[in-house]
Amino acid sequence: MPVSVDISGWLEEVLRHLVEAGIYPSIAEAVRDAVRRFIEKLDLKDLALKIYINGKSSLNYAAYIARESFENMITYILEKGYFPELGSDNKKDVDNGIEILKDNKDIILDISSLYTLYSTGLIDKLLSSFKIYIPSSLIYDLRRFELRRLIYGSKPIKSFKIISSKIPSQYRRKSEILLTTSDLESIACALNNGLVLVSDDMRIRRLCKAIGVKSCSSVSILYLMLSNGDIDKELFEEFKYRFLSIPLIVP
Repeated sequence: MPVSVDISGWLEEVLRHLVEAGIYPSIAEAVRDAVRRFIEKLDLKDLALKIYINGKSSLNYAAYIARESFENMITYILEKGYFPELGSDNKKDVDNGIEILKDNKDIILDISSLYTLYSTGLIDKLLSSFKIYIPSSLIYDLRRFELRRLIYGSKPIKSFKIISSKIPSQYRRKSEILLTTSDLESIACALNNGLVLVSDDMRIRRLCKAIGVKSCSSVSILYLMLSNGDIDKELFEEFKYRFLSIPLIVP
């Protein structure tokens, strides 16, 4: 998005001299370099943490600002003594998600659920029960997680359907939290294709509820699989432990 900046007086004069001296090809390039140098001096991870703990963004957005992977941002938040808002903080939320999933077997993942399902191994249990969609903006992360599977000797998953959707501008205006392009595309794909958005970011699910998008957490999927007999109690407890170690909130 283009940004206009009003520059006058001494600062404008200095910039013009830099251009005339051949140091920069244009004033616009001089300003871009100045902004770039300013941002490089900032502690982006600390800035991202402040945005997140103040409730202003999704976890994925904080990771984007910090220039960290989603999983590394979780680690950083924990190291600073905070707990990410991931998972389900009450049984009612879990049960609501289960009811949604009983009637909807077409689901789309965002970065939070993609990470949860891959890191815990639960993704392998879902393929026979759900048709899984991935937004095109998460292709890079999907490849990262698939590479880890190959390293540990697991077979690649080829049954995902990659889709994309135009992000309506009103999504950005209506959202009370800052979201990344992939966050927004996940929501748009869910709405435009009648899919259930599986997100472990509680802030994103609250937004989904406000705009009428069906959503649930990976925790609801885990409980549903136990209820359906897809996993036994012992395996449920194993997966629950893996969820808690991320850490996700599991009631």
